Amino acid sequence: MKGMKKIMGAVLAAALFLAAAYPATAGAATADSAAEAGSAEDIIRALGIMVGDEKGDMDLGGGVTRAQFCKMMTVASVHKDSAGSASGYSMFRDLRSSHWAYGYVTVAVNNGWFMGYVDGTFKPDDPIKLEEAATALLRLLGYDKTDVPGAYPAAQLGKAGGLGLLADVTAQKGDELSRRDALRLFYNLLTAKTKQGETYAATLGYKLDGAGKLDYAGIVASGTQGPFVLKRGGYVAAALPFTETNISVYRNGRPADGLNAESYDVFYYNANIRSVWLYSSRVTGVLSAVSPGTAAPESVTVDGRSYNIGVSSAAYKVSSSGALRVGDTVTLLLGMDDAVADIIPASELSGTYYGVVIGRTPSVYTDGDGKAVAGYTLTVACTDGVERTFSASGASADVGHVVEGGYTDSRLAAKLITSTSAGGAVNKDATAMGETPFADDIEILDADTRGGYAVLQPSRLSGVTLSRDRIRLCILNTNGEISRLILNNVTGDLYSYVLLTGVSESVSSGSAMSVSGTYSYLADGKPGSVSGSAVYFLKHGGAVLQYDSNGGISGIKNLTEITPSSVGSDTLIAGGKTYELGDGVQVYIRSGTEYYYASGPEDVSDTGRYTLRAWYDELGAPAGGRVRVILATENRRG
Repeated sequence: MKGMKKIMGAVLAAALFLAAAYPATAGAATADSAAEAGSAEDIIRALGIMVGDEKGDMDLGGGVTRAQFCKMMTVASVHKDSAGSASGYSMFRDLRSSHWAYGYVTVAVNNGWFMGYVDGTFKPDDPIKLEEAATALLRLLGYDKTDVPGAYPAAQLGKAGGLGLLADVTAQKGDELSRRDALRLFYNLLTAKTKQGETYAATLGYKLDGAGKLDYAGIVASGTQGPFVLKRGGYVAAALPFTETNISVYRNGRPADGLNAESYDVFYYNANIRSVWLYSSRVTGVLSAVSPGTAAPESVTVDGRSYNIGVSSAAYKVSSSGALRVGDTVTLLLGMDDAVADIIPASELSGTYYGVVIGRTPSVYTDGDGKAVAGYTLTVACTDGVERTFSASGASADVGHVVEGGYTDSRLAAKLITSTSAGGAVNKDATAMGETPFADDIEILDADTRGGYAVLQPSRLSGVTLSRDRIRLCILNTNGEISRLILNNVTGDLYSYVLLTGVSESVSSGSAMSVSGTYSYLADGKPGSVSGSAVYFLKHGGAVLQYDSNGGISGIKNLTEITPSSVGSDTLIAGGKTYELGDGVQVYIRSGTEYYYASGPEDVSDTGRYTLRAWYDELGAPAGGRVRVILATENRRG
């Protein structure tokens, strides 16, 4: 499929950007600067030149042998796939064909990068010295003796230095090379000029940006395998060529904990950077078009929306030779950038999902009789935390509604579902509500009517009493245990909390009543403002935005202020009382007139440096009452 690598690179860049955890900016400055993705180590690892041990440990303080350097050079060349094909007798008496590095050494010697010793040995396990490594890399770049006049090794080191190969390398002439210095040598190699005047990375097919930096996302994409579809009863870990230790996992483009995946999830992996990307997006509906045609399909249309096909195996299924035809009800399994990773009959998937509608888009599709049918595409936040896309006819389901959906039928039964539970108190162990136990695999979703939601662990409800109006859905399994819960803003986590930084209110009672208010605020580090012919009699500090049914701001209310004496990662103490911090508590540092968005409460734990103020919610949520905003003002020093 044309353009797939480009698409993949863009999505991978976004995922890696999220993983870098860049701090957001509040006002004109930030509290900290972040490490740049695509560092020398990132790039060398992504290319597979150095990847570390089975846990990903690069051991940069260790040494490098001649054999190891041959492997690094081979991987860093156009011959990286040739080492496995090396055969025949060994040209060195100390390097048998059974040696792990035999193929790499053969490639290095045959290409003239390395030579053996006059006694017929190669000494593969001897440490490599800086001048040996530099000379080999010069040969890799195409330079021969005539290009490096002078005595060895001064001439070779001088040439290497002139090409930038030795930048940030600490080893000197005669020193044994460390893995850290080897990493720098190969990083410098990528941007060095070959004898023909071309940047070396370009000879391998990699691009540089306008600033001369390597396209990290493109490098990652080139080493990424997939898409793969997880079959029933399968495990992602079993398909990976590396262990689960010290890996990065992303679900639907965001960092995730662990390799938790369901049947029919789509996944990709990159062994060099020990990363896995999981996607659980699916679309079920009538297949109404195959473009440009069934002879060579490139995209399909389901429920009025077109999706690019990402792999040839999926294209075959809707081709003239495949089994699926226009008019069939199918499920698209979507991967990176919503590219189709597989197409299966809708009847192949089973199971029922419960969730809250967070998006609704009108769509028109062609049914099996060739008639145009108007419907909707619904995005549903399911109780397992996965956002799934369904098709639905009729207008009954809207944003904020609780729905039930399944993949065994072409249409989503988008009906409002009401709970049959009378509510009750959750015990302190968070294992039961009233007399009804929680299932071991219980899934809990807290949701509001505007499409906001949060996945909860049972412990979040410890000791909380849930009245009937706070339970939107309660499903029991065959053992009479609660397996699914959808709640009505029980935690207070779904409200929009802000730090008011500017308040201007005017009320005049002259010949004509005049009322106006302007409020500036920071929400998750981002500035915003509200103004109009209304005043809310507010003061600077923590507040909550209130919305009307159309999504507009209808009011602002101050939160309850406290003065902390200490703050930890999960709690703070104020007036001798301990307060729990809310999930995603916003922490700001004020220095003069500037506000900085901090990465967490640990950043302001030094009460000698900061004077603290905090605000918690008293909005009536049963599991609320948590600190939502913390402001740390820098103390002036004499």
